[in-house]
Amino acid sequence: MRLADVYSQQRRRTDLASTQKRLAEAWEASMGPDAVVVANTLHRLARTQLQNGDFAGGKESINRAIEILERKYGDVAATAHALATLALMRKAWECRRRESGRGSGNGNNPKTKHDGSRPG
Repeated sequence: MRLADVYSQQRRRTDLASTQKRLAEAWEASMGPDAVVVANTLHRLARTQLQNGDFAGGKESINRAIEILERKYGDVAATAHALATLALMRKAWECRRRESGRGSGNGNNPKTKHDGSRPG
């Protein structure tokens, strides 16, 4: 059973995000900041943050994951899944913005340099 499954069953996604942050920090300390395991952990953290509505945190986590993967494997195949997560975050943010009736000035816009404007 995965860690995310345990926390989700108990409806403790906020605790899951905190645990995933600590796990990413531990991997970074032991394997180095450019280790793929750090990117994978950050990717899972970003998905949890998205589920929790923490778009700013999710944006930061997924961008760090993408940067690590691009340095390690290049900017196409290795980052496809992470870029898909970023696209999901953007879509969720836009849906939430429309539902709440707010404009884009809330500072949580997940649009980044990885917004799909790059070729590929």
